[in-house]
Amino acid sequence: MSKRKSRVWMFFEQLDNDSRKVKCNQCQVIISRGEQGKTANTTSMDNHIKYKHPTLIPQLGSAIKCSSTDDSTKSQISAEELPKAVPTPSSSVSSEVSLSQKSQQNIEDSLTIHWSCEDLRSREINIAIGEMIALDNRPLSIVENTGFRNLMRKVKPKYNIPGRKYFTENMIPQLYEETKSEIRRGVMSAAAISVTTDLWTNMNSKESFLSFTAHWFDDSFKYHHAVNETFP
Repeated sequence: MSKRKSRVWMFFEQLDNDSRKVKCNQCQVIISRGEQGKTANTTSMDNHIKYKHPTLIPQLGSAIKCSSTDDSTKSQISAEELPKAVPTPSSSVSSEVSLSQKSQQNIEDSLTIHWSCEDLRSREINIAIGEMIALDNRPLSIVENTGFRNLMRKVKPKYNIPGRKYFTENMIPQLYEETKSEIRRGVMSAAAISVTTDLWTNMNSKESFLSFTAHWFDDSFKYHHAVNETFP
């Protein structure tokens, strides 16, 4: 076995029956280190610690780093992208007041200290955006849309939204692995499982799909269901 250089290994142990999967020593969640045929890495392990056990990050020093906004995407909306105020006939006094207010706002904006992407508040928003993309079936490019970035800037001026690459390579895969692990734990702990199948057709391509859904109750008699597989 090759020498493990990453310090994140101190929080995981490798499964004996699968070298591409590890178990978190903190919450016992099983995490995949990559698909078959690809080089195994510690990215999913880093992300798990970053989003599920942030208090452990100091023990790793600078081992875990957040991806910054894509170079092609500006972290702030430029002045050219915002609607310009239409001048209206007014006295010179009101014009001077308006200019003074704008100058004050620009100074306040420039002095705003943005949260780092490792800040707990940034991580919570990143997770919420990732869940929104998945639940609402939104394109990943939404995080680079001018309107969306302007909205986030107005809602949370200190939040610096990452680019599409960060959500594609980090957030969405992390949410997928954690959701899959959660479903597996629920199914394994259920006393009984009911299975249903659904068939539907895409009216545009005329392609049919068959889905396999599991239904169960947990120990508190709360109902759960999850689509385990979809076949074309």
